[in-house]
Amino acid sequence: EILVNRGPASEDHCVDAIVRYDGEHALFELAKGTPFSKIKNLVYLGENGEVVENPVETLDLAGLPPADYTLVDLKAYFRVQSPDSSGSVPFMSQRGCQWAETYGRCMFCSIQYKGLRLLPPAEVIRRASFLRKKLGVRYLFESCDDFTADGEWLKELSGCSLKEETPVWKVYARATNLSRSTVGLLKAANVGYVSVGIESFSDRVLPFLSKGVSSKTNRNAVSLLIGAGIIPRILLILGLPGENQESLAENFAVLKALRLTPESWRNLQLTFFSVYPGTAAWARLIKKERKYLGMDILDEDLLFYDWIRHFCKADFRRIDYARKEMELYISSMARKKSLKKPLSGGARGPYC
Repeated sequence: EILVNRGPASEDHCVDAIVRYDGEHALFELAKGTPFSKIKNLVYLGENGEVVENPVETLDLAGLPPADYTLVDLKAYFRVQSPDSSGSVPFMSQRGCQWAETYGRCMFCSIQYKGLRLLPPAEVIRRASFLRKKLGVRYLFESCDDFTADGEWLKELSGCSLKEETPVWKVYARATNLSRSTVGLLKAANVGYVSVGIESFSDRVLPFLSKGVSSKTNRNAVSLLIGAGIIPRILLILGLPGENQESLAENFAVLKALRLTPESWRNLQLTFFSVYPGTAAWARLIKKERKYLGMDILDEDLLFYDWIRHFCKADFRRIDYARKEMELYISSMARKKSLKKPLSGGARGPYC
């Protein structure tokens, strides 16, 4: 859709080619001026206007050099970050999703990577330690889908981490993988924040997500993180399939029952459901609303209205009212005085 609407043959020509999957080698070849036909992972229009999809190359993470942050003024970069995250840089230790590879993707997931690829734990810690000691990095933002996907890898990483001074990790993890022992390994590895894709605390909607999680599992994951002194970064989504007045009330009731710190409340995100192309949710919506076929620029508000009209039992007015009520409560809890400062390193330790 993007190439047809924005490619060389369109009236709005602003896109020559698209890189899909791993982009490190492809973008490098594009910058060198390599012919399109010789660049793996590239999609472009051929001489006759047909869409050409080059072969896909899956990269070995250990074969990629680390990001060279000495090329930028990190102090200037840190100054524009919020006080709670100042000193953060992105970091890559793994890529892919084991759940998507083994059980099938979640309803809202558009990941197309095959398999789970891991950077050796010793190399992860070596790179992380360099960033801490030489460049003054305080936080590492790891955007992989589930930092806890491979238990043996995490165990080895935790062991290596105890020998070096590293920044505090901000990672993602599936609630189903957050056991007492796993959370202990995260704590030992100097993980300070864990983004848990809670999505909902209601069993009225969770079965529709193809995520294999329950409300009890979600609540238990949050409790384990809090007990270990790790900040849970909770994401709640309103307007999931099957959402009704009861599920909205259940979410609010659980929110009020959670014993979170003010910093945990400040890290709680509440949002409306977004329908993205390439997901199972998109495929469901397209069957009801054919008007979106062929589009590459989408009105997310209109998408959401159409989504709840077809797949929710609560209308927009009721969902929006619930959002405002929850946001007021979250804001009031986040303003309470915290007795502890944000984690800034050296917080690791055994979890008993």
